[in-house]
Amino acid sequence: IGSGTKPVLFIHGYLQGPFFTPKFVQGLNRADIHLIAPSRPGFGYSSPSKSRRDFDRTVVADTLALVEELGLEAVSLCVHQGGASHGFRIAKALGSRVRDILLVGAGIPIDEDVHLTHMDPQTRFAAVATRHAPSVMKMVMSVGLPVYKKRGPRAFLEKQFSKAPGDLETLSKPSLMKVQAEGLYHAVEQGGEAWVRDGASAMADWSDDFDGVTAPQTWLQAEDDSIISSGQVADYLKDRPNIEFRALNGHGINILHTAVPEIISELSRLR
Repeated sequence: IGSGTKPVLFIHGYLQGPFFTPKFVQGLNRADIHLIAPSRPGFGYSSPSKSRRDFDRTVVADTLALVEELGLEAVSLCVHQGGASHGFRIAKALGSRVRDILLVGAGIPIDEDVHLTHMDPQTRFAAVATRHAPSVMKMVMSVGLPVYKKRGPRAFLEKQFSKAPGDLETLSKPSLMKVQAEGLYHAVEQGGEAWVRDGASAMADWSDDFDGVTAPQTWLQAEDDSIISSGQVADYLKDRPNIEFRALNGHGINILHTAVPEIISELSRLR
């Protein structure tokens, strides 16, 4: 995405895939950046991993193969939302080849006793079911997908954002509605299994991968995020070296699409 000469590896979020508004792409072009945004196994029309157990390893192996194919000796990363667990696994595998990392609305390793209370009801249910009863989550997906496909992404997102006025407002803007619909379709075009596998990755304990990355990090977090509290993220990052944290007022789950100037500014600072 983008026509610039400076490559940045973009690891997309969970509900929102690697899709951007025209305003974002224009910003990339002005900043001389292009994003390399691989789909994870089973997302969009990409090949699924052989099994649930192989999903995380396949994500990393696919990305490393892509980096090699493109001849990138070193690369910066931009990690979005629920792509955080994968982003840190990839960064750990790349080691010293990672210059620096920008994290946009990114998640942290989930502690059920601390973090679940902030989540909106739908996300809390999905998080608990994914971690403790994946078969239940798969059943919910198999029942819910036909309803979703019949009613469409707007109805799904209206329910998802019912307690998030700022995010609900984005649905009235055609360009923001479009990229969110594209992200949802990207997640479920092959059914619900990729969704289940990706959710398990986010809910796993990936703290060792987080601790294994030493590259400088900049975190942009939304003050009104209904999935993870910016305060909880700030607490997790506190006193860790090489980390800069900023909470942005007036933004929620859709920070990638609503905080374009701030994100482009930080992308332009990546080495």
